[in-house]
Formats: sequence, structure tokens, C-alpha cells
Amino acid sequence: MISIEKYEPARHADWNRLVKLAPNGLFLFDRNYMDYHADRFTDHSLLFIEDGQPIALLPANIDNARNLVSHGGLTFGSLIRTPKLRSRNIQALFDKLIEYSEAQSFASIAYKAIPPAFQDRPTEDDLYALHRCGFNLIGRGLSSIIPLDQPPKYSKGRKWSIGRASKHGVSIRSDDQIGPFYDILKGRLGTKYSTKPTHSKDELALLTSRFPNNIQISCAYFDNAPEPCAGVTLYDYGRTLHTQYMTTTDEGRDIGALDFLIDHHISEARRLGKVFFSFGISTEKQGATLNPGLVQQKESFGAKAVVHDIYKLTL
Repeated sequence: MISIEKYEPARHADWNRLVKLAPNGLFLFDRNYMDYHADRFTDHSLLFIEDGQPIALLPANIDNARNLVSHGGLTFGSLIRTPKLRSRNIQALFDKLIEYSEAQSFASIAYKAIPPAFQDRPTEDDLYALHRCGFNLIGRGLSSIIPLDQPPKYSKGRKWSIGRASKHGVSIRSDDQIGPFYDILKGRLGTKYSTKPTHSKDELALLTSRFPNNIQISCAYFDNAPEPCAGVTLYDYGRTLHTQYMTTTDEGRDIGALDFLIDHHISEARRLGKVFFSFGISTEKQGATLNPGLVQQKESFGAKAVVHDIYKLTL
């Protein structure tokens, strides 16, 4: 008999243990990551219990309209499950989720699916269960990834830019000092897009300290300057290396420093046996708006399109 429990801090160890076992358990779902922004979201994460033990998890929060969202503060928020579960088990979990949500008087359930590229052992039985339960597709973000089974095909302009940076003696190093990178990132996003980073400087420092094997800040330097001219924050998801943030100064843009930095990490990802290199989405408003310049930049590195889907069931 399967039951559902709302996550409480006493279940911290149980939660993280299952995340590590799950074929789709990313470090994003570790409570030490999720809880960094606990003050921004009303957490309503769920544990699916059988014979007293968790067999699946759903990272989730509830919004002001009492919608259950999996998860408003994460890139994805799918059902995280033990490896032993089969398709029929997944269907039973969604049936139980709907029953629980109705009993809680939630208005709807929103579900942000994990694309296969970000799973160690890709499976989409959750998407089939969503279909059978009547969920509708309400959002589709366009993302870009490079398959690393062979060298990517760069555009002529991208090759020229990388060569220009090389001729200017641009160097690369991992950077434990988040401040200089973050200041460039914040200024660039504010000037070009009138936005700001999802994470504050302190939050990024905290997450980097908690997950040193998964989060790396790498910067490019010109002519031994003390401050970087380009930088990237990389998230290591196992099979996939993902660029969470990319930024450059005007000088760095002129000499191709960011392109040089990205090329370095694509090559390094291939050397380490990664399957994909991810640039993230180029869309806003759940996919309704596409940034053509941004997606073109990623495609000039040889990236191909994948989608990030959001499904919803009105209760």
C-alpha cells in the first residue's frame, strides 16, 4: 500500500539517500541545494512511502493560488524514484498524487519534466503516466545541447573568434573568488537584458561551497590582468555538463574570450567522457518567447535543440 507524506526536516537523510540512488536523481534535488531558497517558496515536497520506506520523491512547492508546482525554484521538478520501479508503478504513483492533491484542495498540479539528457538512465514513463492522467502541455522551453560522441562543428565565425582569443594570449583558470565573476555577470544581465541572476552572490557562494564537485566557476583572463574578462558557471549533472551562467566584459567580447572559454570546456567535457554539453534554454514565458540571437550563438557551436516541457492538470 502506497501512502504520501509531506516532506519534513526529519526526513532529510531519507530524502537525500533516495536522490543518490535514483536514475534521475540530480544534485539539484539534494535538500542542501533545494533549501538554499526556502524563504522564497512554500515547500510542499512529497515522499511516496511503501512498507515504511520512501520509494519516490516529488520536489514541490505550493503557490499563492494553491497550485502544487514541481518545482518553482528548480530547472526541473520531476518524480524521483528508486531504480526498481516499473512503468505500472509510476502510473500508480501519479494516481496517488492526484488523490492526495484533491484531498489537499490544490487547484492544479504543474510538472516540469527532466529531459532525457539530464538523466543517468533516461526514462520517460512519467510522461506516459501524465498523458493517461489527463495532464496538458502548457509550456515548452527551447534548450540547446551538443552531443559529444564526435567533435562539434563550429561556425566559421566561432572558429575565428576562438583563434583571436588564442592569439591575444587569453588564459583560463578555475576561480574560487566569486565576486569578480558575479559583478561582471550582474552588470551584463542588467545592461543587456534588464534582468539579474537567479542566484545572489551569497547564494552562489553557498552552493559552490556545498557542492564543489558539481558547481565550478571558470574564468578567462587577458594578458595576466587581475580581473577576468569572461566567465562561466558550470553545473556537472553526470552525463551532462551544463552552463548555468555565461558572461563577458566588452573587452572580452572583442577578443573572443567567452568563446575561447566555452571551447575549452567543451573539449574538457569530451575528454572526461561526458555525453552532452548543455547551454540551457533560450526562451521566456514558458517558451512563448524565443531569443533568436541567443539560440543562434549556441547553434554556432554545433548545438542542437531539445525541449524542457511543463505539464499541468487542473483539479
